[in-house]
Amino acid sequence: RIWSTVPPLPGFADRFPIETINAALGRYPDSGHLVFVGTYFEYGSWLKQCQAKRITLCYNIDNPASLIGRLVELEEIPTAFSLDFSFPSRRFCDAVGVAGWVEYATIATSRFRPVRARSYRSGPMVIGRHSRDDRLKFHPNDPSFFRCLAGLGHQIMIAGGTCLTETLKGNGLGDRITIQPETQNGIVEFLDGLDCFIYRIHPHLYESGGTAILEAMAMGLPVVLFGERVGVAELIEHGRNGFIVETEEEALACIGQLADDPDLRRAIGEAARTTLVELMKAQTGAILDFYLQGNKTDSGAAREFQH
Repeated sequence: RIWSTVPPLPGFADRFPIETINAALGRYPDSGHLVFVGTYFEYGSWLKQCQAKRITLCYNIDNPASLIGRLVELEEIPTAFSLDFSFPSRRFCDAVGVAGWVEYATIATSRFRPVRARSYRSGPMVIGRHSRDDRLKFHPNDPSFFRCLAGLGHQIMIAGGTCLTETLKGNGLGDRITIQPETQNGIVEFLDGLDCFIYRIHPHLYESGGTAILEAMAMGLPVVLFGERVGVAELIEHGRNGFIVETEEEALACIGQLADDPDLRRAIGEAARTTLVELMKAQTGAILDFYLQGNKTDSGAAREFQH
C-alpha cells in the first residue's frame, strides 16, 4: 500500500492508489514492514499507534539533521522492530558511514531508450542536461562554461535552468543556448534530441544518487560528468561508458573527442545504455528479495550490483 503525508498531486493520484494519512480518522499504516522514502518530511503522530515489525529508511538526500529528526520520530513506535537503511549509491552509503542496502534509482529502460536515429557525424553537437530548477544543481561557473561550449559551435539545451536566465542573457550566443523550465513530462523527448549529456553541481551540494544521469545513460547518451560529489559516478568507467572529469579543461577535451569521433560517441552511448539495462535487470530481482523476503545486508556491508 502506498501512503502519503499530504494529498498526492493529480498526476500521481490518477495512476496509483495513493492513500493520504489521516491520524484523526484512523487512516495510517498500522503494522508490518514500513518503508519511508526520504527523511526530509515529518512522518506524523500516528507512529504512536503503529505496530511495525520492520522499517526500511530510504535516506536519499544529504541532510543529517533531517535523518536525526526522523529517527527521533521513529522512537514513538511502541513495538520492537528491525531497522534497515537504503541508499541511492554505494558512495553515499560510505560517506554517511552507516551500513545499508544500495538501491539505485529505478529507470524504466523500456521508456528511456533512444527513439530517433541519431546523426553520428563529426562537428558541433547538441549538448544538454536536465535537473530541478535550483541554483544548487549548477556550478557557479556553469554560465561561463556553457557560453564557452556555445562559442565552440555546440548547441546547448538546459531543462530546469531558468535560474540561469539572467546570467546567460545578452551574451550574444542566444541562438545556441536554449533554456526551458523544469518539467516532469517530455524528458524522454528532450534527452532524445541530445548528442551528449553533461552534468555538474554546486560545490555545496552532495548529489547522493543522480537520477538524471541514469536516465541519460539509458537513452544511450555519452555522459561527461564532474563526478567528485555525485553518487552514481561509481557506475561510469572513464572512456568506456562515459567520462569522469574534474576540471573544465578535462571536460572540454572529452567533448572535443566526442565531437571529432562519431564512432566513439556511438560506442560510449551504447555502452552506457548496456550498463543501465544490465543494472536494472540485476537490481529488480534483488529489490523484491530485499523488501518482500526480508533479506538483510551481509556483515554490515552495503549490497552492490554488478555492472
